[in-house]
Amino acid sequence: MPETLEQALVAFETDDRVCGWFDAAFVETYLGVRRQEMKILAGDEPHEICARYRDLF
Repeated sequence: MPETLEQALVAFETDDRVCGWFDAAFVETYLGVRRQEMKILAGDEPHEICARYRDLF
């Protein structure tokens, strides 16, 4: 099992069967959004990340 979001994204991206369940545009968009999210949160402490999500949702 992946231990990080990046590992999970790589597992998703390289699994042809799972990616085949979705339209290619969705896969590309989903991966792009999640990777951008990782860049935004890079360097933040866990409590800061939780606070950011709490405020958004």
